[in-house]
Amino acid sequence: MSAFLDSGVWTWAVLAPARPLIIIGEIGFWLGSALGVWALIQGIVALRTQRGRAPAVWAIVVAAASPILLAALTSAALAVGVAAA
Repeated sequence: MSAFLDSGVWTWAVLAPARPLIIIGEIGFWLGSALGVWALIQGIVALRTQRGRAPAVWAIVVAAASPILLAALTSAALAVGVAAA
């Protein structure tokens, strides 16, 4: 199936088979974002209230590194998808 109609105009219909995967990806993105913000807040609160320095630092590091990991994995998945097409 071509991504363009006969008139050369882009059609969104080519994305219809991937709709469930797009929804799953978007739910994962927003859930990961919410959990990342929550982990960052928990780490900062734990660090400020002296409730376990090592776990607090790890929470902050993981919360800060997760967007970088998300970008890397998304780029890798996109590259694999483009190469397979």
